Amino acid sequence: MEIKQAIDSCPSYSAPGPDGFPAAFYKKFWHLIGPETCEFIRTIFANGRFTSSLGFSYLFLIPKIATPLTIKDYRPISLCNIVYKFVTKVILYRLRPILFECIGLEQSAFLPGRGTSNNAIVLHEVLHKFNQRQRGCEFAIKIDLDKAYDRVKWKFLRDSLTQLGLDAPSVTLIMECVTSAHFAILWNGRPSLDIYPSRGLRQGDPISPYLFVIIMDRQTRTINREVSTRNWDPIVLSRGGPMLSHLLFADDVLIMAQANVATAKTVNKVLHAFVEEVGLAINLSKSKIIFSASTPVAKRNRICHQLFIPTTDAFDKYLGFPIIAGRRKVSHFEFIIERISRRLPPWGYEGIKRSKSQSSSVWTTLWRCFSIIANGFTYRLCNGETNFWEGIYLQGKPIKCLVDYVHISDSDKSCRQLIVNGRFDLQSLHTSFPDHIIKALTDARNIYLHPSVPDRWCWSVGSSGKYSVASCYDWLLKQGANTKTTWKKIWRLDVPEKINFFCWLIGHRSLPTKELRHRRHLDSTGACTICGDGTETWVHMFFECPWTTQVWAGLIHYGFPYRLTHTIPLIAKLLISSFMRRRGCSLPFVLCGWNAITGFLVSHLNVLTLLSGISILLPMVAGDKVAGGHAHGWG
Repeated sequence: MEIKQAIDSCPSYSAPGPDGFPAAFYKKFWHLIGPETCEFIRTIFANGRFTSSLGFSYLFLIPKIATPLTIKDYRPISLCNIVYKFVTKVILYRLRPILFECIGLEQSAFLPGRGTSNNAIVLHEVLHKFNQRQRGCEFAIKIDLDKAYDRVKWKFLRDSLTQLGLDAPSVTLIMECVTSAHFAILWNGRPSLDIYPSRGLRQGDPISPYLFVIIMDRQTRTINREVSTRNWDPIVLSRGGPMLSHLLFADDVLIMAQANVATAKTVNKVLHAFVEEVGLAINLSKSKIIFSASTPVAKRNRICHQLFIPTTDAFDKYLGFPIIAGRRKVSHFEFIIERISRRLPPWGYEGIKRSKSQSSSVWTTLWRCFSIIANGFTYRLCNGETNFWEGIYLQGKPIKCLVDYVHISDSDKSCRQLIVNGRFDLQSLHTSFPDHIIKALTDARNIYLHPSVPDRWCWSVGSSGKYSVASCYDWLLKQGANTKTTWKKIWRLDVPEKINFFCWLIGHRSLPTKELRHRRHLDSTGACTICGDGTETWVHMFFECPWTTQVWAGLIHYGFPYRLTHTIPLIAKLLISSFMRRRGCSLPFVLCGWNAITGFLVSHLNVLTLLSGISILLPMVAGDKVAGGHAHGWG
């Protein structure tokens, strides 16, 4: 179960590793290869080791900027074997509950209940306090760790796992996953020679982010120890609030402290001791320090000189969030313009023009759904304080939309003022009403108000008056039940398939006539091919064209019991009722007429030849052959 859960959690079609298999392969054929896969993974957990080929991976370089120039401008992503990912996923599922209990609250990455927004909100509050000119000098440092994952010392990682309290077999297996790594760089689609690293964590390995969180927790313990010994003076955002010394999100480090030289020395000592022990490196050019507004310039210079970190007025971004301190300015949102500008060349100006002039079909459909669902709501009078002209709905509209005008003396009337003895008193109004509105309002009787309950919109489906997705779904199904039943009847007809398809095209107004082709710019003219007089719509083709009227007239002459009109509901009713009931001679006549017309339109036969054939068919259908039709199941 544990292994199957790990496999199901893997993305089905992520980039495969050297084995070439995505997770979808194992998910689809689990019934065939599942037992062997489980046995193989259990063997790895029992021995604490696995073959060298399982730890092999491809290294794919992804540009971090638009125009990369150096190797630092690329992010190395490891494409691991899928079975190796299954192993680390199982380890991860066992490790995650422990991390939630052991990792300090300052770390917000990859742990349940913690996220990027937490740190971003705290930083906003910190900068807001910095902008207020109050007593006290404070600073915040945004540390940039250069290639943090690639620099981690394996010895430090082993010590961190041991300090976390993991047993020796678990530490051995995790370190086997880390130290067995070797890879080949994919360059122009071809792998390079194998490379065997001596440090670092693979980006692309499911367990690597969590191992880095364990490593960074060592820094949290060191900082908290310095705070407890009062060598590090943290900041406080409010009276009685928590002390803030640092925030972590994986390798994003945010340091906060009181702006004094002694604390600055402690911060410098802690940071450099930690990066030296772990093997990390601080990118001093990208790291920034910001001071509170009340910090003197001389003190700022001394602290910056102590830390070797340049000062700034504001952080541009933190964890992808724009950090805006103080009043909003146009410059704060320039990144949106830049992002859109980068997308303009691929789109092209024609695409922009179309997207501006044509609304999205998704939103159009959603808005159409809203208007349909709105019909299920009704306004319920309770205390009657609602304005009479806006609170009473008839025909889906408020009364003010159904009268010519509302007299100025009546415009402020509430429903409560007009209800007398459980009925609306329209005689007291100066506004004139149409007769149907007067009848609808006077027919409403036994209207009782509830003074303690406000007027409100209620869901008219069901007795509770509360909207639910389930009740709305059932209600919408009932609204379209007749239409759905009609289409089912058409496709269940026991007739040739071409007749089913013909009825379906008629119902959708999708018959490929010349008029339809002309509207779609597929034909130069929409004139009828046969007579040349009218536009070739489906109505004209089957009911108005002189030739087709002769066909139907011939059917009526031989006893056809209907006079066809060209309205869709009547035609659909005729066809379905004829095919479903199979009584009388309706079905053979309709089949005969349809075959005659469509046979001519499709095959372009000579009119006289076709009519001569019909003259032979009609007497057979109307006379002796009707009995034969009954025998074959028509009647």
